[in-house]
Amino acid sequence: MKGFALVAANLRATRRTSGKIDLAAGYLGALDPASLPIAARFLSGRPFSAREERTLSVGGSAIYRTGRAMFPEIDDETLGDCFREVGDAGETFALLQRGRGREEDLRLSEAAEFFDRLAATRGVEPKLSLLAGTLAPLAPDVLKEMVKLATGGQRTGLSMLLLEQAIARAFSVPVEAVQRANLLSGDVGRVAGLARAGRLSEAELVLFHPLGFQLAAVYEPGDELPWERIVVEEKFDGVRAQAHVAPSEALSSGRVALFSRTLDEVTRSFPEIAKRLAGLAVPLVADGEILAWENGRALPFGRLQKRLGRKKVDAALAAEVPLVFVFYDLLAWKNELVIDLPFAERRKRLESLVLPPGAFLSPVSRAQSAADLERLFDAAIAHGNEGLMIKDESAPYAPGKRGRSWLKYKKARATLDVVVTAAEPGHGKRAGLLSDLTFAVRATDGSLVNVGKAYSGLTDAEIAEMTATFKRITEKMYGRTRLVRPEVVLEVAFDGIQQSKRHKSGYALRFPRILRLRRDKPVSEIDTVERVASLHDELLAGPANATPRSSRTG
Repeated sequence: MKGFALVAANLRATRRTSGKIDLAAGYLGALDPASLPIAARFLSGRPFSAREERTLSVGGSAIYRTGRAMFPEIDDETLGDCFREVGDAGETFALLQRGRGREEDLRLSEAAEFFDRLAATRGVEPKLSLLAGTLAPLAPDVLKEMVKLATGGQRTGLSMLLLEQAIARAFSVPVEAVQRANLLSGDVGRVAGLARAGRLSEAELVLFHPLGFQLAAVYEPGDELPWERIVVEEKFDGVRAQAHVAPSEALSSGRVALFSRTLDEVTRSFPEIAKRLAGLAVPLVADGEILAWENGRALPFGRLQKRLGRKKVDAALAAEVPLVFVFYDLLAWKNELVIDLPFAERRKRLESLVLPPGAFLSPVSRAQSAADLERLFDAAIAHGNEGLMIKDESAPYAPGKRGRSWLKYKKARATLDVVVTAAEPGHGKRAGLLSDLTFAVRATDGSLVNVGKAYSGLTDAEIAEMTATFKRITEKMYGRTRLVRPEVVLEVAFDGIQQSKRHKSGYALRFPRILRLRRDKPVSEIDTVERVASLHDELLAGPANATPRSSRTG
């Protein structure tokens, strides 16, 4: 693990993507066949393959209690201060371990066996005993990486795309072959082994591990489009989901798994959707949307919100929030990937399906001009949907990529003037900049209550300027988070408002983004929680009863 720890540290210190690829390729190429799959999985930030359903169940409380057991000479208050100041459990453990004379290493195989045991261990005390007993003797750099892997904090800036490129370079194979094998198998460790052996063609499709979702770029009015090739769909305001369906010849119903855009399985939250799709006659992987639905139209997202994150859904809740699944693309058909086929061909396969009640295929329209798009956009809003999706019917499906073959066309539902209350460093090229901003509106009693967090919208120059400002006006530090004096006013746009127990305001903005700095506006003139509540009610009522877009010019 010391070799892995050194590579991980160097990856974090390297900004250039080419440098990261070179580092990972050199490391992977020098490993023996048994260590290679383990190292590749660890470099992906996970102790197990993406297709495995095992979890370690190691939360913040378990890590804190492990720290107490490992460092008994440190009192609780000081230990808590250490965690808050450093902001990362792995880094904290490594700093505390220095100077204690602990230098034990682990082989990669021993680290993998530890994670296997940890996932299989039941009960809090046995899990804590295993954690402390294994971690306590380790050298600081090894300890850091083990804790990062256990807590999901193994961030080196080596994305899956870069890792695939590193495997291709390490073993002199085409990166496209590595990417396809990884997509099919869902196990980058096995893919690395196949690449080393020159057997990437042996990778086969494995259902029930999530594939990457294709992402959309933004359409701006005036953009040139290949009108002869585009089709237009209404953009639904629901939960995007990937459905894996495997009909069973021996049983009356097959197996279905639903995965969210974050690649988490959410089948238990939507059991009626899974039950309906189990009746399909063809094994497939489909891209689609789960919607709250009533009287032939989608309901506002707020109605769907109460279904999110549910591990158990009873009949009463299912009846209160009726759901449908909308198919709009296809990734696999009859145990074969079809992502390389044009959208038009993938669509034909979907059209051949006999869909059960409660599922339908997203309607498509044609547009020949910008005026046609505006007409279709207005119709989508009237139907209660977000806007439009513009797709090139000749293009393949590109998992995990954002390109011009899919374009989303939305307009801000409303804007708010807010004040920044906290700032955190970003990731990647913004790791040293305070680009992640929490913001608030004013409550009735004059206090500030948070309503959201935004990551995008400011220019690089503005972020650099604001970073200096936030450092100057920082009042308290909690790990990576700076609580700042409420001085910086922003105008933010968003797609919706949902009720939230996490915020004192009782509301959270959906997909907020910064429109501009409001240097001209004092904090005394920011929006109020009453306005947020009013917008929430108007948006929930739907477009037939409200037109909530901001008309303010000041």
